[in-house]
Amino acid sequence: MSHLSALDRHAARQLGQAPLGLGPRLAPSLAVGCVGAASAMGADLLPSPGPAYAAAAGITLASLVHGLRSARAHPRDQLTATVAGALLPLIGRDGRVSASRWRDGWVGTPERVRIDYDPQAGIEAADWTTRLTKVVSTRMGAPYRLVRHDVRRARLRFERLPVAEAPPSPALAKRVESIISTIFGAEAKVQITWDQDQVVALDVSHQIGVRVSASSALRHKIAETISVMLAGRWRARWDLEADTVRIELRPEIPATLAKDLSAPVGAELNRLPYMVDEDGVVLTWDLSSSAGTPHMLVIGPTGSGKTVLIRGLVTEACRRMWRVRICDPKRIEFVGLRVWPNVEIVATVITDIVAVIHDTYVEMMHRYELIEHGKAFAGDFDRVVLVLDEYRYFYGVVNAWYQGVKGAGGSRACPILEEVFLIASLGRAAGVHIVLGTQRPDADWLGGDVRDQFQCRASLGRLSPDGAKMLWGDYVTGVSVPRRKPGRGISVNLDGDPVEAQAYWTPDPARPGPEEGFLLEQLRPSEVRWPGLVVEPVRQVDDDGNPLPDKGRYGEYRDAHLLAAASRPDLLVRADLIDPLATYLQDADDGGPSTSTSTDRDELYDASRPGPAHHVRSGDLVCLDESVGLWAVVETAEEDLVDADQVAICWRSDEQGEEYGVLVLDSNSTIQRRPPLSLRERPKAGPVDGVLTTDDFRNDDDNPMTPLDTQ
Repeated sequence: MSHLSALDRHAARQLGQAPLGLGPRLAPSLAVGCVGAASAMGADLLPSPGPAYAAAAGITLASLVHGLRSARAHPRDQLTATVAGALLPLIGRDGRVSASRWRDGWVGTPERVRIDYDPQAGIEAADWTTRLTKVVSTRMGAPYRLVRHDVRRARLRFERLPVAEAPPSPALAKRVESIISTIFGAEAKVQITWDQDQVVALDVSHQIGVRVSASSALRHKIAETISVMLAGRWRARWDLEADTVRIELRPEIPATLAKDLSAPVGAELNRLPYMVDEDGVVLTWDLSSSAGTPHMLVIGPTGSGKTVLIRGLVTEACRRMWRVRICDPKRIEFVGLRVWPNVEIVATVITDIVAVIHDTYVEMMHRYELIEHGKAFAGDFDRVVLVLDEYRYFYGVVNAWYQGVKGAGGSRACPILEEVFLIASLGRAAGVHIVLGTQRPDADWLGGDVRDQFQCRASLGRLSPDGAKMLWGDYVTGVSVPRRKPGRGISVNLDGDPVEAQAYWTPDPARPGPEEGFLLEQLRPSEVRWPGLVVEPVRQVDDDGNPLPDKGRYGEYRDAHLLAAASRPDLLVRADLIDPLATYLQDADDGGPSTSTSTDRDELYDASRPGPAHHVRSGDLVCLDESVGLWAVVETAEEDLVDADQVAICWRSDEQGEEYGVLVLDSNSTIQRRPPLSLRERPKAGPVDGVLTTDDFRNDDDNPMTPLDTQ
């Protein structure tokens, strides 16, 4: 086996400096062989050759065999060293390359290539494994594929692809070549990778680099077209410098994920893992650099896993000894975190939430004052994470409440919303970060100015085309996410590109089972650095015992003090006394966490209607089999490249999303479809506890108010 580090390549090149161009392994072996030959010749001069001659001949033969093996090992080592050198920018200075099971010819090519990369290597890049595969295949002179990526051991294994004399399916191969020629031009060349009789990857070299390099939309369109024309869900990995692209089937994401429970150290202290994408890469909320992503946006309907994802971020932040403040307008989502170490407060009533947000804003401005006067530097402060869940609901409730507590001439929208926006705009330098959770990305309250502050974002569950456009910049991304897989959604990788991913499961500390309790114990912080807080209530009666009106008292509620919980046990609610890891006895009919969402088709889609196939659009539901009521969600619907009179509909199963395919129909043939309801057409959440929502709260011009509408 050849085994060389990337930095050994220079030393490996010195192998060619042996006398007569022979490697150091070969020259000594031949020398020994010559000695053995001389011994044999000397033995001929003796009266009887006997044992000495046989021994000399054996030494000679063994030496020659060893020399030949060394002669072959030398170019193999050189080839491995060349690969290691080419991979150096990708695998780091401490990376190592091993090659084994050499076949075909005197030197041959290895069946397996193993790469042990530096833990600091940039594996988060979307095309990292693609670039590795290309380098290995190019330098070794044979096609390879990645078969295993062990992230914990920082190790990859590549295997050589078998070279087929003829394609397993000539008709399919001809169709692939026709599609590639139509898309990329007649000059394009394609190498097809087969798994039995199924196409799994296409490596295309082309001459349209100038066109595609200037348009990400065109590159996305080409990947969509392949998905429509070939069965399966495909993605494209572009190498714009080499004018090549690898188009491959998307891998499946496992439903359950094993989380790394080891204590975070080094750079990982500022990276909070929350999802794993389809390539097995852990997605993190990265706070490690000034150009990072200081705030997090999580969107998802009830049952999609939004609260679980946020709970996971909270536990990770607490493990790092950060201060965490939770605002829960729905009052019940984070009960189990009330006494979690380093969670300072879980505010549930509107007055407490306003006080917590304002106190966090004051803390941020105080830190800015210290930086301004040279008493501190950015990065000197302990991080504060403000979790504001159900923001759409909070937006409506706080505005309605504000009408009863504002003074004469007060602004129309509650000023606390402006403070949320300012924390999102200025919090990074002061170490103050927001996790914003909501069910839908309504433009009424989540406008561009606010949304742009949340570059790290995740949408769980299925989006409407309007929601996809608002979050991800197109009408396709996220519209086909499975409805019956909580925690499945779309998030951004380190390159800022949206990818399908699965969220980690973090149990609710208020009701864990035995296995969940063990997981929570592993996640529990080792120390309590930030004791619990409570909001000092604003007095409701005057000195004479008469009730005080709320009108004009907004400032008192906003400026309410946050006190140590130990000093005011009378303000603790009953949930604060619950042991978060106490054994929870579930009802007999409660089988554990729900595996389905509460979002029904009727809440997301219009009524079924017949229509021509050319009316089908991305995000629609189409009926594949009316006899059994089998529906699927449309990923793309495009004119078929082979026959312009037909429509190719790329679909994914509506429930689990595990099945997918292409339905080709005549353009005017009839199909049952259910178009998605737009955000404004969807049923609105009604009042909670008699309080108006954002849809009931309008200004005098009957326009929805924004967080900056304070004049």
